[in-house]
Amino acid sequence: MSYRTCLCTGQYLRKSTKVNLVAQSFHTGGWRKALWSSTTVVPPGCSILYYLLARSISSQNKMSYFSFRAKSEHPRSEYYVDRARKLLRVSKDATQQEIRSSFRKVSLTMHPDKNSDKKANELFPEIYNAKEFLLDTGNLDFFTELEKVDRAREFLRVSKDATKDEIKNSFSKFELLNPDETSETLDKALKARELLMHHFIKEFRTHSKIFAEPFERIEEWLRFHEDDSKLLKTAITYSTNGRTNFHFILERDPPIGIIQKLIEYAPEVLIMGDDLYRLPIHTACGRGRLASFDVIQALVKGYPESVEKTDKIGCLPLHYAIGSQASLSIVSFLIDSYPEGILKSFRYPPSECRRRPPLYFLKIYNYVQMKDRKGMLLLHRACKMNEFSADLVCVLDEAYPESWTIQDNYGKTPKQYLIESARRRDERGMVLLHRQAAHIKGLSVRSLNILHDAYPEAIQMQDSSGWLPIHHASLNEASSLDVLMLLLKLYPESIKGSIAENEVRNNSELGDIRADLALIKTKLEQIGQILEKKFGKG
Repeated sequence: MSYRTCLCTGQYLRKSTKVNLVAQSFHTGGWRKALWSSTTVVPPGCSILYYLLARSISSQNKMSYFSFRAKSEHPRSEYYVDRARKLLRVSKDATQQEIRSSFRKVSLTMHPDKNSDKKANELFPEIYNAKEFLLDTGNLDFFTELEKVDRAREFLRVSKDATKDEIKNSFSKFELLNPDETSETLDKALKARELLMHHFIKEFRTHSKIFAEPFERIEEWLRFHEDDSKLLKTAITYSTNGRTNFHFILERDPPIGIIQKLIEYAPEVLIMGDDLYRLPIHTACGRGRLASFDVIQALVKGYPESVEKTDKIGCLPLHYAIGSQASLSIVSFLIDSYPEGILKSFRYPPSECRRRPPLYFLKIYNYVQMKDRKGMLLLHRACKMNEFSADLVCVLDEAYPESWTIQDNYGKTPKQYLIESARRRDERGMVLLHRQAAHIKGLSVRSLNILHDAYPEAIQMQDSSGWLPIHHASLNEASSLDVLMLLLKLYPESIKGSIAENEVRNNSELGDIRADLALIKTKLEQIGQILEKKFGKG
């Protein structure tokens, strides 16, 4: 055997053949000038020429996904077959002689000795690999199977990249459009559908294997397929054993760059649950101390409503994060995104029979005593939030009452942040007490006491419409009688106060204001009557 055959095929070489490649030799003098010396092992089944080319390119971080694989590692997928034929410029019916001839023609323009272009150098190992794959007699049965799949597609009139749903819809249309067909034809259509469904599952099961590869290989795979958005979307959302490939890779704690790419190619995967209705964010939050803040932030940014979604047993992402002892930054971020979640009881782990409030886990895992990089406790953050949650403040106060006097790195206590928030007016002239009184959940007696203690003057302050906090609370159906009576007790003069009818734009708006005033007056009179019965006149 000549040295050329030996180099190109790898035959008659022992597995432990050792070479050392000077990568720049391919750019300075071709493969014949490659220097041979000590200790680099050629993988078994790989030709030296192919190995040297692959190493030359990979040394410059330019190796493509299929560039360096031993013959036994060729992916038996339709996508790779199509790409191999495209690279060699041959048709489906090409003979082995035609494939060899086409490879020689392509080599004249793409071989590193003939072309100094970097892209050509990067592509040549893949072209050589494609030739080996198409000439491998072990793949003949696979090529025959693909021919049957093509005939089934023609029969049902579906495209090569058709999804499961598109295959099912095409079969349904075939039945509707051909009601008079014989049972033999319908049976043929049914077999075509089953063949295509089986091929689809087999094809994307092959693609799914990439998500178990090292992250560098996954990044190469994404770059390699970046022009085929439909293939990427289908592979990312493909579900195995009740969960998507996106769920699977989140359990491996991938770098944020891969997650951002996967979300970019298949944003709909963020709303896809597994067999227990867990979204990807549930999976990410359940990673505990291994969970990445950047990853969870990217998931919430892509699907903001995900923080409010529960799984089959009623757990929020926040519950998964607290139960698995995720970092304080993750727990704080989820509380900021959905403060109401702190009030919902849950079971964690799922095998636990008893439902517990988040307060229980905040205490036993010491979240309420943990400080972030700014020296802030959870209560500091809760008091500083733009979207203030009185319920959250009440829970954190109950969990760790001493936190009110603890200073952060800026020398401020939670009480000082709360005072700043309580004094801040919005564009309607409303302070925090007004807004909480008008909130859909209304005030509680405890939250009212906390806000009044932080800023007592707010109880008698009017907003731009001349309304007091008690007026907003009276109009709010969520306000309890105890809250209204406490507001009246804190500011008795409010029952005698009048509300100014400020400038309005039309008669309709004036009518609405007068109707509201009448309702407030009625409620205040009812409170007055209750107080008279309880304490007597005066």
